[in-house]
Amino acid sequence: MNRFRYQLGNLIRFLSAPWQQWNISPEKACTIFGSNFGKSGWNHIKQTLEEYDSNNQIKAKDTTLWKFLKEFKPRNILEVAGVDTKKEFDLFTYPWSSFTKNSLKKSPLLSRFCGPSTDEFIEEEFKRIIALYKKLKKEGYKPYTYPNSFIYGTWLTSMSGASRFVVLQGNHRMSILSHLGYVKVKVRTHKSYLKNISESDLESWEFVKSGDYSSDEALHVFNLFFQNNGNHIKNMINKSRIL
Repeated sequence: MNRFRYQLGNLIRFLSAPWQQWNISPEKACTIFGSNFGKSGWNHIKQTLEEYDSNNQIKAKDTTLWKFLKEFKPRNILEVAGVDTKKEFDLFTYPWSSFTKNSLKKSPLLSRFCGPSTDEFIEEEFKRIIALYKKLKKEGYKPYTYPNSFIYGTWLTSMSGASRFVVLQGNHRMSILSHLGYVKVKVRTHKSYLKNISESDLESWEFVKSGDYSSDEALHVFNLFFQNNGNHIKNMINKSRIL
């Protein structure tokens, strides 16, 4: 039954591909905190895979993954964007509200995007990443083959016409595929996610209209995805470890 539903879904995905599917470079993709997946970016999963390639006996505690999930603990997206503010926002609240059509409260304690995480959580996360790395290295990325799936996300479009694809489902796969040297990766938008967030609509974004974000603050958050490549997160981690 599940296989049949998947095959039916493939038919729908094939028919909707012209307006919902793209073949993009990892350089075009980033995380919800602006860490780029391409060669020019810094990403904790890619860094961990490099460490694993150098030593396949490495322990989770000796990896960048461990440092990331222990030390990357931003209060909100403004802090990630480098905006000095005393405002208190939920970590996953953006000027436009969220990337999903139905906002869901998420806990940083259970998130793979940030910390602080328990030792047990990180150990399991490390095992998942390495297992998926071995699978993709052997089988490749096959989103049309049951029981695999596509990498999904939301597009951001700037006033200049530049674009970024924010990965909402499939961060591990995008990291691994980039590490494996994939030049192009098939991605899709999804009915549960916003398809596009445009800079030209800034004044109509939910929390800009409400006054919670100033236009300048909102623009700083938006530009985070275009002007940073992940080193801002690396710097936050290093600063946290020093403190």
